[in-house]
Amino acid sequence: MERRSTGTTALPNPAAATSGAACARSIADAPAAGAPAPAERASAPGAAVDNAPVSPASAPAPDSPASTVAVRASVPAARRAAEVRAAVAALDAQGRFELTGGYIQHGAVSVRAHVIAVALASLRVADALGRLGIRTDRASLLRGALLHDYFLYDWHDPDPSHRLHGFTHPFAALARAEEDFELTDCERTIIKRHMFPLVPVPPTCREAWIVCLADKACALHETVFARRPREAASVKGPVA
Repeated sequence: MERRSTGTTALPNPAAATSGAACARSIADAPAAGAPAPAERASAPGAAVDNAPVSPASAPAPDSPASTVAVRASVPAARRAAEVRAAVAALDAQGRFELTGGYIQHGAVSVRAHVIAVALASLRVADALGRLGIRTDRASLLRGALLHDYFLYDWHDPDPSHRLHGFTHPFAALARAEEDFELTDCERTIIKRHMFPLVPVPPTCREAWIVCLADKACALHETVFARRPREAASVKGPVA
């Protein structure tokens, strides 16, 4: 199988960042007993952490308890962003992943921004499960989330073959992904089963369930915000 190199690409900022933050928060992220409530927010994929501006008067003192909690909370978010950034760069270099930036998925959000948001949300759920002692195949979870919509066409085109896109695109995505990448069984399951229950075969592994739920949360956020003009700008942005 020929591998094509297209170079590394920075993650999209506004679209994936807003979508990733909102849909990640919509999925349970309960800390372990006795742990402080997470203060993190999903960061912009192109940045290490989400550094929202604060006024000097409202900013916590460097050595205050609030500042310590915020710093600790930012570490997992920064790690997740770095993981996604590295995975996207690898997929860009090895296959045709960069093409996903040219197709719209929901509203004004590209396929690329959508799958990045799903990947960030999925990793956040995996971290929450990890605090409860529940393990996941993190590498397969991340790649499966990024490739779950790797169908590589514009499903909005008035093409008769796209009429059943909701039912057929998981299998198209799997076929395209298998052309470009070596997949694990877990990654194949994630891609094939992410449309449950529309495609009435449920996921058969924990990672596929995580992506299935994260995908729906992110899609709902992207679709709802696209229909609200005042908020549309928060999910629309350039894709690298």
